[in-house]
Amino acid sequence: MNQLERVIEGCRNGDEASQRELYEQYSPRFYALCRRYVADDVEAQEVLMEGFISIFNSMANYRGEGSFEGWMKTIFMRQIYKVYSRERRHRYQTLDSEEIKQVSHVEDHGQRMDVRNAFIHALRSLTADQRMLFNMIAIEEYSLTEVAKMHKVPVSTLKSRYYQARDLMRKKMEKYLK
Repeated sequence: MNQLERVIEGCRNGDEASQRELYEQYSPRFYALCRRYVADDVEAQEVLMEGFISIFNSMANYRGEGSFEGWMKTIFMRQIYKVYSRERRHRYQTLDSEEIKQVSHVEDHGQRMDVRNAFIHALRSLTADQRMLFNMIAIEEYSLTEVAKMHKVPVSTLKSRYYQARDLMRKKMEKYLK
């Protein structure tokens, strides 16, 4: 039995040390995933916690088929989609006031952002719909057909929305990197 199998078995038995080990090993990777999809750090941390709680509660359902990390990613994507559904009701999600100050500070003083910060700021400024589509298609590499089925919209509609989000990201990146 390898280390991961021991941790999985410990988690199935409710062993807190195993749960802590699993969390410490995978939380940075899944926090980054959550962070790309949700509007702010606090909400990303909440999704991360909810995701791990769901994983710990669902360990009995993991049958060892396929990758364990892939199984966990599926759970996180469900959690992220729940947040997306809530955000979708508030359609016009924008940068929070602290982020606006940071972006304004950079723009006002003519300083140049590095690519990573520009990407984060551009992504955060998208609406929940745009952020979800851009992440799923451009970053996670889901096909347009898969995403259209999840969103229950025609592929042509989704394609149009995705291209708008992608174009907006490009324009914002250009603005931040000037």
